[in-house]
Amino acid sequence: MDRQELEQILKVAVSSAGFSLFDFQPAQGDRGVLRVFVFRTDRESPLPALDDCSTIARSLLDHPLVEQFIPGDSTLEVSTPVVIS
Repeated sequence: MDRQELEQILKVAVSSAGFSLFDFQPAQGDRGVLRVFVFRTDRESPLPALDDCSTIARSLLDHPLVEQFIPGDSTLEVSTPVVIS
């Protein structure tokens, strides 16, 4: 599988939770981190709550093909790209 296939999997999982995929960074090596950045487009605030990020992460971890993109002891991180000042 390549980056485009991973992006499609991520888009489907993220959109099913009511969010949009902003960007992602594939895990590098056996101890890398697959970082997924999401935002909400249909509400006043684009910020996802912690529960939202957890729901998206569980959905991704349940997908049978995502394991291929989290090799070895790598981890999955779901967050927002928004910086709060």
